[in-house]
Amino acid sequence: MKNRKPEWMKKVDSDMKRYITCEYTIWHHEELIKNLLATGTKTIASYIPREGSPGGERSTKEENYLLLIEQSEEVIQKCKSYREHLEKAIEALYGHNPDKMTFIRCYWWKSLNYREYNRKNLVLKALPYLRRINRLTMRRGSKANNTYYGWRKEIYKSIADLFGYREMEDIGGA
Repeated sequence: MKNRKPEWMKKVDSDMKRYITCEYTIWHHEELIKNLLATGTKTIASYIPREGSPGGERSTKEENYLLLIEQSEEVIQKCKSYREHLEKAIEALYGHNPDKMTFIRCYWWKSLNYREYNRKNLVLKALPYLRRINRLTMRRGSKANNTYYGWRKEIYKSIADLFGYREMEDIGGA
């Protein structure tokens, strides 16, 4: 089946998915640091070169631990910075509208493993007025109404415009 999403929509999906991926990455690296610190290994390298031993760089277990801890701290900082910047950008777009913020949280920031159908259901569960009304029973059904699709399109476009993903002809013709 051919994916009909334009490239700019795929980029928005990628950025929004990275937000939740960073959450797992932060957790993983924090656990890695805890485990490295809990090993009880000293983290101050001591060099006592033997007489007659060849010179040059030496890599010790202690140095490797420190390097792993430092790299993990850098990854954690980068992920936190990315999440913070994305949150600020989304807040600037839709901070005044709590329903659209709920839409964004449910559609993109709930789980990595959800497909579009499941993400839609999460949104409809959180915002039931976006469900289509069954004309026979006059109750809200399980399908999304036009407002849901309009909001999704608007949110995609505004995020893509904010990050500069849409081409000028896409913006003019949209």
